[in-house]
Amino acid sequence: MTAPDFMPVLSAGAHATPKDGMCLLECASLLAGEPFGMGPDCVSKSLCPWAWEANDSSEGAERQELLSLLPRLMGTTDEVDSFAIYLAAETSYVERAGSDAGDCARAALIAALDEYDRQTGRTEADYATITPEQFQALAELTA
Repeated sequence: MTAPDFMPVLSAGAHATPKDGMCLLECASLLAGEPFGMGPDCVSKSLCPWAWEANDSSEGAERQELLSLLPRLMGTTDEVDSFAIYLAAETSYVERAGSDAGDCARAALIAALDEYDRQTGRTEADYATITPEQFQALAELTA
């Protein structure tokens, strides 16, 4: 995914409205046409905790880079071995102990996504498509 010039700005925590800010999962909820919130139906509940941690542990440009993971997060289901996803993410997190918390959390989220893809056979061709126009609309909501 190529990032357009206009991107929503991610921030830590939960937000009441997009004008108050938005985290990675709140962004996913809006892109999927769901109510604004941190537990969107378009993202597997096995992946949500890792997305929350990565969003809230990252800062600045590193947090913004999480937007590139939205196509992988969106469209995931709960029809997976959630314990295996937990183990993959936790193992990745522990292996980086002592590193920057944001780096650990982002690596754990990617490990969880990799395990999800391994279990489901998903490839990049199966990931959600997000258009520049959708990102522009989100950016305007947070402006």
